[in-house]
Amino acid sequence: MTYSSRVLIAGMMVVAAGGGGCATIVNGSSQSVTIQSEPSGATVTVPGVGSFITPATVKLERGKEHLITFSKPGYGEKSVTLKRNLSGWAFGNLLFGGLIGVIVDAATGNWYYFDPEAFSVDLKSGSMIEIKGDEAKKIREASAPAPVKSKE
Repeated sequence: MTYSSRVLIAGMMVVAAGGGGCATIVNGSSQSVTIQSEPSGATVTVPGVGSFITPATVKLERGKEHLITFSKPGYGEKSVTLKRNLSGWAFGNLLFGGLIGVIVDAATGNWYYFDPEAFSVDLKSGSMIEIKGDEAKKIREASAPAPVKSKE
């Protein structure tokens, strides 16, 4: 067996022992998502995560889509679904993680990501608008990451 073959096998064993695929290693199992509302100060509820006051930055599990409900007196209730998208790192498994990486990322759902990762919901119309660049960064820095109410 050549030296390069031994190094390749050793590398694959390290990935297998670590139990991670490319997306799991690079992205992790959760993603921070910044949530805003117009007007701000709405209560946002994410089942299984908690309730927050907008603006808020929330860590969400990558493996599933999330129904996010907004409420504020005088505006009723509006809900949006934050959809997941397949990460390019899922294809990194073909080069680096092999079958084990594919299995780990598929089983955990870690090969997904949320887009947009910062958005606002208009409480009058219920429409969701992506927030990009510096504006998203400002909201993220100003928002409180901790829930104001306990988990649902």
